[in-house]
Amino acid sequence: MSYVQGFLLACPSDKKEAYRELAEKSAPIFRDYGATRIMECWGESVPDGEVTDFKRGEGKG
Repeated sequence: MSYVQGFLLACPSDKKEAYRELAEKSAPIFRDYGATRIMECWGESVPDGEVTDFKRGEGKG
């Protein structure tokens, strides 16, 4: 039986290369534990909103 598991992480734009390097190093470990597909994405134009961003402001987290 197959299942899908996903994660959403906040990462500052200036740390994109460090994140990419970590993802590259982590992929073989995930495969060792049974992952059949690994996909990384980067949101470039995510609008500000109550549930669509990770920015901290008044009344947010």
